[in-house]
Amino acid sequence: MKRKLSIATGLAVSAAFLWLACRHVDFHALAAILAGIEPAPLLLVVVGVCAELLIRGIKWRLLLAPSGPVRAWDTTRIEAAGLALNNVLPLRLGEVARAAFAANYFKLPIATILSTILAEKALDFAALLLLAAVAAAASGIALPIAGRGPVILAVAIALCALALLVDGAAASGRLTRHPGVQRTLNSLKLGLTAFTSPVTAVCVCSLALLQWFINSLNYYWIALAFGLNSITVTKSVLLSFTGAAASSAPGMPGYFGSFELGISAVLTAWGINREAALAYAATAHILSYLIITAAGLFFIYQMGQSLGKIWDEFSAKKPEGGRTMESSSHIHRENTDSVGDQHTLPEGYGTTEAVLLPRDPNWMFIYWEISDQTKAEVRAKQGTDIFENARQVIRVYDTTSDSDARKYFDNPVLMEAKSWYINVPESGRTYCCEVGLATPEGGFISLVRTNNIQLPAGRLSDTADGQWLSVTPDFDKLLQLSGVEYIGKGSGEVARSLAQRWEALRGIFSKAEAWGVNSITPPAQQGTAQKKFWLAADCEVILYGATEPDALVSVCGRKVPLNSDGTFSMRFALPDGGMNLPVKAVSRSGADTREIEIKVTRTTKSYDK
Repeated sequence: MKRKLSIATGLAVSAAFLWLACRHVDFHALAAILAGIEPAPLLLVVVGVCAELLIRGIKWRLLLAPSGPVRAWDTTRIEAAGLALNNVLPLRLGEVARAAFAANYFKLPIATILSTILAEKALDFAALLLLAAVAAAASGIALPIAGRGPVILAVAIALCALALLVDGAAASGRLTRHPGVQRTLNSLKLGLTAFTSPVTAVCVCSLALLQWFINSLNYYWIALAFGLNSITVTKSVLLSFTGAAASSAPGMPGYFGSFELGISAVLTAWGINREAALAYAATAHILSYLIITAAGLFFIYQMGQSLGKIWDEFSAKKPEGGRTMESSSHIHRENTDSVGDQHTLPEGYGTTEAVLLPRDPNWMFIYWEISDQTKAEVRAKQGTDIFENARQVIRVYDTTSDSDARKYFDNPVLMEAKSWYINVPESGRTYCCEVGLATPEGGFISLVRTNNIQLPAGRLSDTADGQWLSVTPDFDKLLQLSGVEYIGKGSGEVARSLAQRWEALRGIFSKAEAWGVNSITPPAQQGTAQKKFWLAADCEVILYGATEPDALVSVCGRKVPLNSDGTFSMRFALPDGGMNLPVKAVSRSGADTREIEIKVTRTTKSYDK
């Protein structure tokens, strides 16, 4: 009910504004003025509006950069999508949808995205107000805001105070009892990190001034199209300020009514007749509206969205079936909400943790999760490209005694794997691991540390009459038949990982022959020497590929980071049944898309003879 009332109120307000703008207007004279427009300057307006969108995207990219790797083209697309949604959907859902799109696409906390949007809005206000103040002083026209200098200063002080407040609250230990509030403040802090760099702050402010100056030039070029020579560049800046202020008034989507009333009122005050003033205002509004809406809708549908989906997602009442925003290259994925899907485990829990488990005397199993919040904090401290430049490793520590605490070795790993088997050289000792980044300078950045575990001792079996299989003579034949020499070509990371595993297995088998035991030996039977013959086997899937280094790649809807040469690899468990692995690559421009769907089926049968 509230939603319908808000929409009805907005339509009524816009209708009232339109009536006020159109009263006492001779529509025959209005049509004649519109028929005499000079088209050439309007082409400059088209270029100007497109340049505005690009500058908006670059500016937002600079605000988001400390929180993670973000491309200016992606921020431009999402920014244009948000502006277009404001033009076609009620309740100004564009900004809400824009924040949700960015949070899912860039894998950043929603609070971080919102803080950058708020900072962007405050900068836009300050930049436009500064330009208007300068234009008013140059043209001798009083700006309809008293005390403009203190207002600009207040905006700057408010931004700095907000950044210091969030930084101090996030850094203090007073909120440890409230982890939810702590995470939110940390996210807000990341969104304002760009202002801690003087160079970035200057660039962002300069782009805001440039954006609104180009917007003012659009008003000037439209004046040239109508032959209104009295409209100078300085007056165009004041018209830009008036248009932005009028667009902030409540009304129907697209700000129709309030914009026409505000612009035509200023022009008539400058001595331009009502018909020319309204024709100017309507042309400026409709031309900008069509360009922004067309570009934004194009990007929306390119990202796999539609107006219907977005309205269902962000309006007050959700439809049955519960559409949810998903983290994928398409940003959105339908959820059929079937009975079986209700009980599936999530891909992650949004926390940073790692657990280490023993498997046998020489093998451990580790699984982990690194939250987007942790990744964003590391990028903010170490640089946005730290995950690309550093080696992703598991650092294994021997913690059996204090003197052994400094003994460690690194095991290369892919963060996306989220689990790994680790071979250790000595059994019967205590180990712990850290998942982290080994920097090119020789440093190490720990992301998460595991618990300590003690592996069982690898020693001779108490059963003396066991018959043990010697596998070394057949091992090389099995290795050749497996086709391992062909696996991983085109993906260096996968090839290195497989080579390490085969070497580890070779070492285990050689130890088994030397000691007369096997690292996967079943437990000794109690009492008699009778033993049950046994066999264990399992398998997994390693997917790898390559594309252009600057492309966006997703596997099963999840964004996959590329190596510098465009290669990528992922490792999956392979349970019984069918598995679909859709791989999609989108060019940097977004114009080209390639998809490959790999289907794998596993059937496991066990026979006792």
